[in-house]
Amino acid sequence: MAVTTRITKLPDTSLWENRRCLLICIIVSLANMQYGLDSVIVGSLQAMPGFLKVFGYEDPSAVATKGYAIGGTFQQLIGSLLTLGAFLSSLCAGAFAHYWGRRSALWAACALNAVACIIQVASSNKAAVYVGRLVLGVANGFLVTFSNIYTAEVAPFQLRAVFVALFSGKS
Repeated sequence: MAVTTRITKLPDTSLWENRRCLLICIIVSLANMQYGLDSVIVGSLQAMPGFLKVFGYEDPSAVATKGYAIGGTFQQLIGSLLTLGAFLSSLCAGAFAHYWGRRSALWAACALNAVACIIQVASSNKAAVYVGRLVLGVANGFLVTFSNIYTAEVAPFQLRAVFVALFSGKS
């Protein structure tokens, strides 16, 4: 008895024919922008007099910020804790996805992102800002990790390379 294999050519579809999937992938890939956007916003926030009054100290020589300055340790920690959180979430991303799935990971990241922002905005305590930055880092790590994977998985096989290239070119 001979074994025969039948190779069938699957239909070749265009981006336009898969526009709904493309739109979903573009929306999901926007999650990757959160990481870079946060750096810009926090950098700008540190120069605002209101922020400096709460988290900084009076410095008459700081003319540009109306007599306030901010400590270098605080600046370093709010940047570094974000990176640390992203690193930690990347370490546990595989286990999380194994048990709860990638889509759940994206939703969890969105929820953590909201919680982290609430903590940071509602607080006037440096320790709470540190916790908020760490939680935001965990959320960002999940967003960056799973948005790329999700885009690659849901794209039609013949357009997968194009979808991933569009995702990578955007970031």
